[in-house]
Amino acid sequence: LDGGVATLTLDHPPLNVLTLAMARELRQALANLAADGSLRVLVIAAEGKHFSAGADVGEHLPPTFREMIPEFVETLDALVTFPLPVVAAVRGRCLGGGFELAQCADVIVAGEGAIFGQPEIVLGVTAPIACVLLPRRAAPGIAAELLFGGDTLTAVRAQAAGLVQHVVHDDQVESEACGLAQRFARH
Repeated sequence: LDGGVATLTLDHPPLNVLTLAMARELRQALANLAADGSLRVLVIAAEGKHFSAGADVGEHLPPTFREMIPEFVETLDALVTFPLPVVAAVRGRCLGGGFELAQCADVIVAGEGAIFGQPEIVLGVTAPIACVLLPRRAAPGIAAELLFGGDTLTAVRAQAAGLVQHVVHDDQVESEACGLAQRFARH
């Protein structure tokens, strides 16, 4: 927390795969931050080369799925309903549950090498959160390609589709996101 801006960093190398434990920890952190009266803006970032390659596929199988899926949905709901602006700083892969997490942010700042996608359909399932969020953020045709084709988008194409608001050099993602958050925090 610095000057009214909090940075919450995913740190599960090498791909920041989202696990049940991470979802619980993230939701608790969001609850704590929402209660902090000095906070003005939240930045979601990630350690390493990739934002997140998605949720742990193994935890979507019995018996863990009974806990994982509701926890993940509640965690993303806590982010969507977070009472302050949220900026996502995305580098590298931003896929599946990781892309759903980024879609919960109000603004996405992406590195020029970022790749966005919802590959769940390749495994024979749809991405439940993305089915709701993607059509709100992008044109219906783009949402359909991502959800039903498992297609990916480059950062530039994601920006053209309205999913990403800023595309910068990969090594400037965090500084751009934090600069934007600091500007928001002044107001």
